[in-house]
Amino acid sequence: MEPVFKERKAFRVMGVVAHGRPEEIDFEAIWAEEFMPHHDRLQALSTDGAYYGICIETDEAGVIDYLAGMAVSEAAQPPDGLTAHQVRAAQDAVFECTVGTISEVWDQVFRVWLPASGYAYDASAECFEHYPPDTTDEDSPVFIHVPVQKAGPAQ
Repeated sequence: MEPVFKERKAFRVMGVVAHGRPEEIDFEAIWAEEFMPHHDRLQALSTDGAYYGICIETDEAGVIDYLAGMAVSEAAQPPDGLTAHQVRAAQDAVFECTVGTISEVWDQVFRVWLPASGYAYDASAECFEHYPPDTTDEDSPVFIHVPVQKAGPAQ
């Protein structure tokens, strides 16, 4: 499992938020039940037609805000029920997987790849999933973006 490295420019995502521990969040329900009622409104505002699952760190240990949404312009204002978040610029390690293998790949990235990679997780930026516009089923491609920086020398 080798990533492609990309420089990420900052961008804005608007959508719905779930708050909790990643292992307790029902990601399918967020997309199907929370996001879909807003789909047409977000699609009209989208700058690229893609879908994004943004993992936003919180002040609570092990707890994230997961934003399921679409990229929008800086000027787009969130209507009632939606939240906007500015995703920060970063250097990303990008891993390709499928909708059906997302959980397995997230686990491999942090348990196996990252410790052996010579890179460190850059907590100043967000991890996210990028779903291309034509994502339709379990075999559709997904791109997991993990912000990284070169690891310093061992202490």
